[in-house]
Amino acid sequence: MEDQNYLEFLPEALRYCGSYQNGEIELRSPIEGEEYGILYKDKYVLLIKDPVIFPTGVSGKYLRLVEAAALTGRTGTVIIPTVDSQVVFVNIFRHATRQWEWELPRGFQEKDHTTVQNAFKETKEEIDVEPISVESLGTIAPNTGMLSSCAEAFIASMPSGSLQEMKGQKLESIRAVKGVRIDELDQFLLDHVRCGFSLSAIFLAKLRGKLPK
Repeated sequence: MEDQNYLEFLPEALRYCGSYQNGEIELRSPIEGEEYGILYKDKYVLLIKDPVIFPTGVSGKYLRLVEAAALTGRTGTVIIPTVDSQVVFVNIFRHATRQWEWELPRGFQEKDHTTVQNAFKETKEEIDVEPISVESLGTIAPNTGMLSSCAEAFIASMPSGSLQEMKGQKLESIRAVKGVRIDELDQFLLDHVRCGFSLSAIFLAKLRGKLPK
């Protein structure tokens, strides 16, 4: 999509031009004939190639990936379900890594849901039990080098005794649900968790003193 007005499709924060003279990567006007703009778009993501000027003064192009939900100012969601002094993880097959990963429940932000509603929905979809309550922990930007989007992290209180009712959803490629005791959490993270969303959410919860005792 070689359209100089492609930036108009983006929220204001993502249209910031910057100044290479101040050490930033500046968005510049395109040169006739060069490829730029929105290279790919579907209901989930936009792949954008921006014409830029680097801090050295050299012109070039830079890719960024924008989640479609960010176009409305909304974000993704990652949830820390807690039940009976345990944190709940799912074992999910991720296409991008082609591996089974231990992660916290997470997903895209639905445009017709608030972030709180989305946290309830994603938890129910992935572990088949709805939280009693959810609380926001803050925002995570998982890959600022490529991704323009963020996710809001929540901690969720699940009904006592509900761990045995939790089950992975085949539609979500989840094969197992596991509760990890707080005194075993750090070692579980070291041994099994690579997901940046999950690690960041747990760290936020620790900093805010929100993990169960």
